[in-house]
Amino acid sequence: MILTKTYNTNVIMKHLLATACWLAAIQAMAQTTAQPGIVLQLSGNSWTIAAERQLPNNSASISTPTYDLKSAPWMAAQVPGTVFGAMVLAGVEQEPTYGDNIYKVEMSKYAENYWYRTEFITPSISRSGRTWLNLDGVNRDADVYLNGLSLGSTRGFYQRGRFDVTKLLKTAGKNILAVLVHWPVVNPAKTSHNFCSPTFICSKGWDWMPPVPGMNMGVYKDVYLTHTRDVSLLDPWIRSALPKPDEAEVSIQVEVVNHSDSTINGELAGIINPGNMPTGACSAPP
Repeated sequence: MILTKTYNTNVIMKHLLATACWLAAIQAMAQTTAQPGIVLQLSGNSWTIAAERQLPNNSASISTPTYDLKSAPWMAAQVPGTVFGAMVLAGVEQEPTYGDNIYKVEMSKYAENYWYRTEFITPSISRSGRTWLNLDGVNRDADVYLNGLSLGSTRGFYQRGRFDVTKLLKTAGKNILAVLVHWPVVNPAKTSHNFCSPTFICSKGWDWMPPVPGMNMGVYKDVYLTHTRDVSLLDPWIRSALPKPDEAEVSIQVEVVNHSDSTINGELAGIINPGNMPTGACSAPP
């Protein structure tokens, strides 16, 4: 269910310059409501990576505690980051911006899928509500596994992954998260710039820069856990229009999602600050 309201407010010109700040504040407030807070940040240097072809077992078992990390050459990695970036940080590759080092890279070893893997302990959270695993960005496609089970996939580097892991997190012991990141080339036989699209601009190289090894594949945005109640607000969208020099229209749109199997009645309201201006209330059938 998506709720939208538009407000027409007369404002003086000096307040127009503050519109962007107001909207940013509203959006921040809405996001805080939609996600009561990150209960565990999984980004950082606790990750390891390995090329898919180097692993004897490429399956959900990689996300189990019995998986033997010594069975393959796993390497430390940073998230957010890229596969090639991890190689540079580990000293496997030389600094690519120095001299002609980038031209000495063996590009073929990055023309494949890579696994990302990390371990974490379940934080102290309420037993009511929902716990979500969030992947804000993977280039380009990803298959996600937790504790030996498939959570799903993301397709496209702008698609965010949000998975309900409420019943999958362990109350004792470590959780294992594994993400299979796919090489951003759909057809290996066609590797021209256009056939590699869509991807990050110029990842395949251009007349003014060399190709980027792996075409910037990797987990390039944050990974984290959040906790909500059974109803949450998603993707708040604040839009402004200036139909007249002394008049502003602010439209607020948000998706309200009921994650439970029961009917929940409620009312959505908010306050715009500074000014303590109530937005009114929206309600809709469950």
